[in-house]
Amino acid sequence: MLVLNKKSFSENADIDENDFIKFSLSPDNKLVPDLHNNLPGKSIWASANEAQIKNLQQRGDVKE
Repeated sequence: MLVLNKKSFSENADIDENDFIKFSLSPDNKLVPDLHNNLPGKSIWASANEAQIKNLQQRGDVKE
């Protein structure tokens, strides 16, 4: 599964930000889709693929 941070987009011109969904970590350690790119805190970008998003939600290691 491809999970990126914002720096990955600036370093690689072949990656289109529109193909990804941003998720931010809420204060209660839950991943929240940040569709308007305006939530504060730590965030990751995941491929906009339903199976990969479900896998990401089930992973415990992203809640840090």
